Amino acid sequence: AERERLGSVNLRAELMEGLFLRFAASKTVTRPTFGQLNPAQSFSGAGQTLLGTSNSGNPNLNPVRAVNLDLDGSYYWGDGNHVNVSLFQRDVKGYIQNSACTAATVPGCVNGQITVNGLVYNYSLPLNLQDTTISGFEVGYSQFLDFLPAPFNGFGWDVNATYIDGVPVQAGYRGDAFVG
Repeated sequence: AERERLGSVNLRAELMEGLFLRFAASKTVTRPTFGQLNPAQSFSGAGQTLLGTSNSGNPNLNPVRAVNLDLDGSYYWGDGNHVNVSLFQRDVKGYIQNSACTAATVPGCVNGQITVNGLVYNYSLPLNLQDTTISGFEVGYSQFLDFLPAPFNGFGWDVNATYIDGVPVQAGYRGDAFVG
């Protein structure tokens, strides 16, 4: 078996006193959890006139792989005050999400349903979905109000806002794996 090469690089430059520019790049692998891999199937609530639900894990899941890029500019002053702007991008392959079964993922599945002993169940299981890119930015501001008289000099604020943009997931099957 071929070994996967993971790595990371983190760089920091102080442009002037208190002003920092940071860059980070890494490759990560996140393996499925035991619950996601466990093939045990559970059933609940089916009757002659009521659809039941069924779910299981999926022992054929692949790890989620990602290439991560981050760029951050931060300015610090006083005792712990700062403002920052950060950009990020994640190129993700094989994201795991629960989805309805297909005939290609579960034998006997039709339109996300299986029939057992004459009862129909909506069946879901975790699958590796399509590759996607997630990107965005964050801005933050933190300041202690140490100029206030006691006992108010310990108050302050820490606020941030994050914008995230990603490709919408579309369900489908690509031969060897479910893609979403």
